Amino acid sequence: DDNKVVTSIHRDAAINNMRLLCVFYGYAPMTFALAVNLLDRLLGKVKAHPKYLSCISACCFLISAKSVETSTFIPSAVELVKLSQCGGSSADLMRMERLILDKLQWQVQHAATPLLFLQLFHTLLADMDP
Repeated sequence: DDNKVVTSIHRDAAINNMRLLCVFYGYAPMTFALAVNLLDRLLGKVKAHPKYLSCISACCFLISAKSVETSTFIPSAVELVKLSQCGGSSADLMRMERLILDKLQWQVQHAATPLLFLQLFHTLLADMDP
């Protein structure tokens, strides 16, 4: 049944929601890149039901914000549930956060992202003599 499989359309909608959250909170591009990375890594490990994807993506956003945004406001689970409209409770969000971290073996901070690659590539080019 296709209703029980996360498709690229579902993924793209979840990523767009994470992008909107990053814009709303004024977070760095690295926060968004890491959130997408976490979502993709999780979806590569587990079969998620599409109805849980908004909660999963909100959690990936929250984990990323906690990892990257050290000196800015991090939303509470209650606020994020309301803003993301993920349909669960703040307790559901916190349980999902723990599940995601466990599935990813707590490998959050050192995730390679396309943004990190571009930053490293830019540094390499800037250091080259013309």
